[in-house]
Amino acid sequence: MPKISPAGAQQVLRSNQSRYAQKNNQHYLLRGLIRCGLCGLAYSGIRKVAPQRGHYYHCNGRQFARKLYGLSGHKCPAQSLNGNVVEGLVWADIESFLLRPEEILERLREHLLLQDRERPLRKKELAKLTAQRQQKIAERDRILALFRRGRIDEQILDQQLDLNLVSSCNFGTSKILRCFATGIPMPVSRT
Repeated sequence: MPKISPAGAQQVLRSNQSRYAQKNNQHYLLRGLIRCGLCGLAYSGIRKVAPQRGHYYHCNGRQFARKLYGLSGHKCPAQSLNGNVVEGLVWADIESFLLRPEEILERLREHLLLQDRERPLRKKELAKLTAQRQQKIAERDRILALFRRGRIDEQILDQQLDLNLVSSCNFGTSKILRCFATGIPMPVSRT
């Protein structure tokens, strides 16, 4: 593998950047700001030719080469969005905010109050999940101790660890995502 100096790397980066700028002379207002509700990747802008003239935003998970959607590795099934329609809605919201900021500020206040009321519930849920997680860690440690003492063989160890992992994922995934959505961080295990 050839060695590249920092100056050489910077030159290659500038070259790639200028090449990209030449290819993409279309500016997409919402590029990278729209997130897919199915796979979580960003939407990017594309120009369509006849019969669907205009520009659209499509999920980056739709590119077949990425195969990031789901466990089976298929393309994301999210629909493309008409750029003129989506950008029109965004501009209408911006204009509405500029003309009537008190309406938006009131909605934000209500949203913050709702979050404050839900915070104790989320903290309780987080404490419960943390306790469940600690139980799973202790269970895993007991399984490993049995293996170290020669009480179980490698095959049983693998089966038990797989069961432990599956049950850990089942109770935690959706709740962990909710913790991220509410802004309450998940504790980090120090094992």
